[in-house]
Amino acid sequence: MALITLRFESASLGKNTTVNIVRPDGNLNGVLYLLHGLSDDESIFLRRSSIERYAEREKLMVVMPNGDRCFYTDTPGCGHYFSFITEELPCVLQNTFANFPTNREKTYIGGISMGGYGSLKAALRCPEKYSSVLCLSGAFDICGMAENAFLGGKIWWQSILGDISKVRGSDEDVFALAEKRKAEGASLPRITMWCGESDFILDHSRRMQKHLNDLGYDISYTESPGSHCWDSWDEALPKLLPQIPN
Repeated sequence: MALITLRFESASLGKNTTVNIVRPDGNLNGVLYLLHGLSDDESIFLRRSSIERYAEREKLMVVMPNGDRCFYTDTPGCGHYFSFITEELPCVLQNTFANFPTNREKTYIGGISMGGYGSLKAALRCPEKYSSVLCLSGAFDICGMAENAFLGGKIWWQSILGDISKVRGSDEDVFALAEKRKAEGASLPRITMWCGESDFILDHSRRMQKHLNDLGYDISYTESPGSHCWDSWDEALPKLLPQIPN
């Protein structure tokens, strides 16, 4: 098992950034990009969960980038975080590691809260890149949160999304994205979702689960006792990670 901290200058972000990587010994079952939540950074999964043990058990290379507080979007006021996650970072990793998994069948993405939203958005906007997505306590209703200035003020949301009145139906709206991909007949990712029964954004997961089910997606959704906290996520992770690889 190797724990690697990779620092480099990102063209997408226009600054230096840090990515933490867990690389189990031996052959891999794939690579999982794991996205943090709003208040965290690239270190949080290592500090608050047992992700190293889980990665070793499942033989997954886990890549944990820093997404700041930008909901993994491309905006002038926040940086091109979507492009960084989906385009630049995979290229950096391929150039850094021998035998880095590059095929869709072995590439997965997941996250918690803001990262749950970001990972589902990436999987739906780039279905040719990810075969499976894992969302824990996903903050999926970005339209409602922005319109109601939930979690931050109006100016902050505008710095992330631009004109808030144009977000619904756009590529930042994961509910609309799910409809678009289904209508196109694209190769759709398998979706695994979990949320705690006491989570303050539980409604996001329940509405998304119904939406995806109604559209006919391959989705596994579970709820269990827990809230929007690391005790709950670290309990759920080892149960859900085995569902990711094909």
